[in-house]
Amino acid sequence: MRHTQQKRSRGLSKLDGTSFFHRENLVEHQSVEPMAVGILHLELRLLSPRSLKEKRSIIKPLKNYLQAEYHMSVAEVEHQDTHQLAGLEVALVSNDRAYLQTALSGLSKSLERRFPVMLARERVEII
Repeated sequence: MRHTQQKRSRGLSKLDGTSFFHRENLVEHQSVEPMAVGILHLELRLLSPRSLKEKRSIIKPLKNYLQAEYHMSVAEVEHQDTHQLAGLEVALVSNDRAYLQTALSGLSKSLERRFPVMLARERVEII
């Protein structure tokens, strides 16, 4: 039993037998900013749909576009039962807060040009 416990404790060790968690193995990065999460709260007015099925045919490609082109996480969080409104939350992670603000603020104009939507409300939050 003692032999088994020793094997388990060595599971997170380097090849030379030292532990990863020794104080000398930890590197402090004082010049690196902590990670930040940018959240864009969007309320979009959809210009063409007359049904929820048509709404999905606009929202699904819009979400796929944001995920594929900008590597953002997207969720529809409001107005799921209203065919002419969509409430989206878009999230992006970076260690540069200025980049997050710029990237998320300019996004709504890109969506208005590419999809049949009009911005009703927008709010950027950096956490």
